[in-house]
Amino acid sequence: MTSAAFVATKTPSVAIVRVSCPTCHKEIPGDYLVCPFCGSVTQ
Repeated sequence: MTSAAFVATKTPSVAIVRVSCPTCHKEIPGDYLVCPFCGSVTQ
């Protein structure tokens, strides 16, 4: 397979925004409303 064909069939990657919990400072996905580690409300 040529690289041009590979690029044409490659699925687009989706970036997941990650934020830091304001209480425990662990990294979590940005769309979480509550931290799964400490239970703090993040938004």
